[in-house]
Amino acid sequence: MHHLVPRFNGQKAVIYNTIQTYLTTSFDTLMVDLASARHYAVKYGVKVVRGGYMDQERRVAASLGHPCLVHPDKPSTDGSYHKTLEHTLNEVAKGHASVMVASHNQKTVEFALEKIRELGLSLEDGSVTFGQLLGMGDYLTYPLAQAGYVANKVMPYGPIDAVASYLSRRAQENRGMVKNAQAERFLYARELRRRMWG
Repeated sequence: MHHLVPRFNGQKAVIYNTIQTYLTTSFDTLMVDLASARHYAVKYGVKVVRGGYMDQERRVAASLGHPCLVHPDKPSTDGSYHKTLEHTLNEVAKGHASVMVASHNQKTVEFALEKIRELGLSLEDGSVTFGQLLGMGDYLTYPLAQAGYVANKVMPYGPIDAVASYLSRRAQENRGMVKNAQAERFLYARELRRRMWG
């Protein structure tokens, strides 16, 4: 992937790397990627995710006797995500990067919005976008779009075995989805009433 960035990314990011912030090495990876983009004088594109291979990574590291590179708990992972995102948004403000905030976590989206406002980032140039899986996080996606942000719905596609395991990992990551689904139902009902009765 890294060989494609100098070729296709100029002043606009076309190729995006994914930074999995559940890994303790994620911030270092970001710094190396940013340095590489600066070296080639291109804009760096990054999708910041928490990641969904935590249990698998822990099992593999233990079975091989290697140190585990996964953050020990959710607060550490959240801190890693926010540190990575904040640094990336600062790079966006300098014109060096574009970022997709890929998260179903409401606190993370609120954190991103606060930093976007603090930095005075533009909505028009597409340097900051948001993304959630189709069918997940609609209570985040739709208000973001209504507020003028680029909000993407991502739809997994591929062989059923690969898609099912991918979605299973996302469901594990989003254990609070039942509460979120209740909030979504409330918002859908409210919107339906608004459309029907003004």
